[in-house]
Amino acid sequence: MFALRVCIAMALVCIENVEYQRQLQNLSQNYSGILSEELNSTQVYVRPSSMVPNEMRGILLSSYFYGYLITPLLGGLISQRCGPKLVVLLAMGIAVITNGLTPLSLRYRIEVVVTLRVIMGISTGVILPSLQVLWADWAPKNEKARLLAVSSSGVNLGNVVATGIAGFVCKIPVDDGWPFIFYIFGLGTIIWMIFWWWIVYNSPDKHPRISEREKVYIESGKVKSVSKKIPRVPWSKVLTSLPFLAILTCHVCHAWTITLISLFLPIYMNDVLKFDVTDNGVLSSLPFICRFIMGLVFAVLADVIVTRKLLPVSHNRKLFQIIGMVFPSVIIIGLSFLDSEQRNLVVGLMTLAVGFQSATTAAFRVNHLDIAPR
Repeated sequence: MFALRVCIAMALVCIENVEYQRQLQNLSQNYSGILSEELNSTQVYVRPSSMVPNEMRGILLSSYFYGYLITPLLGGLISQRCGPKLVVLLAMGIAVITNGLTPLSLRYRIEVVVTLRVIMGISTGVILPSLQVLWADWAPKNEKARLLAVSSSGVNLGNVVATGIAGFVCKIPVDDGWPFIFYIFGLGTIIWMIFWWWIVYNSPDKHPRISEREKVYIESGKVKSVSKKIPRVPWSKVLTSLPFLAILTCHVCHAWTITLISLFLPIYMNDVLKFDVTDNGVLSSLPFICRFIMGLVFAVLADVIVTRKLLPVSHNRKLFQIIGMVFPSVIIIGLSFLDSEQRNLVVGLMTLAVGFQSATTAAFRVNHLDIAPR
């Protein structure tokens, strides 16, 4: 899901570079007396991208979230009734189709691409709530942070793959290279869907290959529910619940940071730090490699603290939330005072900020299941 969400950011950088090189080539042919090396180092006027105008880049990158705003609220409810396995599969199927149509649409009309991204957002908005429903049936109490961190690490791996590979895919000397970013990730998602259908089951009771020992272990570690019946949602109590509002606030702050970095980092690396497209892809993936590793470390540490009763669960969650929000905030504010002359320092600090931000995986993300185990 995250690879399909963010791969368009690297595609925009590749499109810009392709069009820039094409315009330079046209200029060098028109001014044949100037060597191409001299032309490249000279301040020449190059027209903005005709495919994605600069003023449309922000709209295009944010359009995914216009649709994504709608469906997370429904995702958990639909998954409770239809099962998270089927809901996630259908959502990813729609996302693959919209992703596959994106290269053609980029060459046709930008408005069509925006529409496709809205549809992708609507479909994938159900996925994260569906995973919460899945873990409600699968996660023992003392392994919640670890298991959620492992599944949430897909956020980081998706960004690593999307940015790290895309820089090299751009160099493919066929059809300008950049459309293959969408084709490769689309194919990878289809392969993933096959494995999802074969391996994943909605609960331990429905899994045909689980051992009795593991099933007993999972059931004994879960919060017991009085009734299997899905209750009517008490909306007034939910919306006036301080723990709920605290999680909502944490989620907004977390999402602002990670969305800003995952979607706009390749453009920032290209426009501000002036990295080559291949270096851009590799360096844009570094923060998420760090986030992947540190996220697992923080999650294991959080579970150890819970298991050994070193801190109450609520204090444990708050500790990791503070680590995951305060350190990155200070670093990101500091980054605004740096430019391309300190670009190596910028990459290092950005990597550190995103790494520390992964501590929230052991905080508010697990907290959903703490206050609403069903």
